[in-house]
Amino acid sequence: MALATCKECGRQVSTQAKACPGCGGPPPKTPPQKITWKGWTALFLVGWIVFSVYSNTDETAASQQAGAKAKETQNAAREEQSRQWTWVSKGKEAVKQRLKDPDSAQFRNVYFHRGKSGVPVACGQVNAKNSMGGYSGFQRFVSGTTVELTYLEKEVVGFAKVWNELCAN
Repeated sequence: MALATCKECGRQVSTQAKACPGCGGPPPKTPPQKITWKGWTALFLVGWIVFSVYSNTDETAASQQAGAKAKETQNAAREEQSRQWTWVSKGKEAVKQRLKDPDSAQFRNVYFHRGKSGVPVACGQVNAKNSMGGYSGFQRFVSGTTVELTYLEKEVVGFAKVWNELCAN
């Protein structure tokens, strides 16, 4: 029980009293208490916890942003891979249309490439049956996905130059 001085009569009165027993005046207010080392310790711990929560929130937000960017990059890579696969598939179809027996086509080493000029093409090798019914051996091809932009090694004079420009690393 703390004691305080009555403002009316100056007597020492309990801070829990409803009125001053000497004069009947209003109860004295509790004087402000000094913060002890326990209070400072508790205050420090509360402050530290609040700081930690906000720090982790910032780190979590940064982590989420980094995760979102990584996911965006992965999605872009998947889309590019899908476009390249589509380009190669269309290139193979265009090559088949240039052959005497399209159903006999055998492909190997087929890949997507942007050559020195930046032109996207499908490059690879194809073997197919000739008009005599026998396989003629693998030949290189370069395809821009249409029949008009597809070149077979045995049909183009100077094919090596085209290959080096569009398909060579």
